[in-house]
Amino acid sequence: MLLHLYWPSKRGCGANRIKPEYYNGEQHFTYHQKGGAKSNLLGFILLIAFEMPIMHLVLHFIWSPLAANIVTLLTIFSLVFFITEYRAFSKRPISLFCNKLFIRYGLYQPLVIPLDNVV
Repeated sequence: MLLHLYWPSKRGCGANRIKPEYYNGEQHFTYHQKGGAKSNLLGFILLIAFEMPIMHLVLHFIWSPLAANIVTLLTIFSLVFFITEYRAFSKRPISLFCNKLFIRYGLYQPLVIPLDNVV
């Protein structure tokens, strides 16, 4: 149930139905196809997924079960964040609108730069 909130199905309302045309702007540019940032995010997702059970067992038997549970919950939270960042990365374009450049990068707030400030 919790993962359904972050990983919506194709029938439901969610990230699968978001298109770059839904954003304000006269022109839209994608940035996820050429750089290596999306593959870096996937690498971190795999690293966190493989590391989480091992670290939980080590902390559980070496230190304390409570510490293992707390660290595991924080790790699950970071894993959900990286998965949503990975999915949002290719959905949010860079746009030009009213002499302003809107830079949307993953889940972060868009950065608005007036075109007069671009050299």
